[in-house]
Amino acid sequence: MEIYFLCGAAVCAAVAAAWDVRHGRIPNRLTYGAMVGGLVLRAVLESWRGTLDGLAAGLVGGGVFFLFF
Repeated sequence: MEIYFLCGAAVCAAVAAAWDVRHGRIPNRLTYGAMVGGLVLRAVLESWRGTLDGLAAGLVGGGVFFLFF
């Protein structure tokens, strides 16, 4: 199942990179849409446990950058 998450992340990263090269910024719709989509995918494929793991990973990953903000 991890291959689905990796492929989804790679597609989102490629779209964000292309958008950034073309327009000079990455829209929040793409960023937040990818986050919500990842949580929904985790909920569908891994039930509540996967969703909680995804939320925890998002909080830890986002918290690291929040420290420097």
